[in-house]
Amino acid sequence: ESHTSNEALAKAWAEAHDAHVRACEKDLTLLANRLGGIFHGRPPVVRSGDPAAQILATAGTLAADLIVIGSHGKSAWRRLLLGSTSDKVLS
Repeated sequence: ESHTSNEALAKAWAEAHDAHVRACEKDLTLLANRLGGIFHGRPPVVRSGDPAAQILATAGTLAADLIVIGSHGKSAWRRLLLGSTSDKVLS
């Protein structure tokens, strides 16, 4: 019985994840349209996983020539201990 409930849980999680990704894509498209179509005809891309790895993989797939990443303004000490997505993408 636990095998069946694990399968049901995995299916429910996958469906919720997919719905969340679609909602994010829709919201990003609406935002881009309000900002004057900043995606230049390309739909927004939403990925899950390690942020730096996903940014680099997607940039490679799209042959991106510019990547813009926001910063939370971590202190140098905190960045050293925890790392930074920006630092990982730049390395």
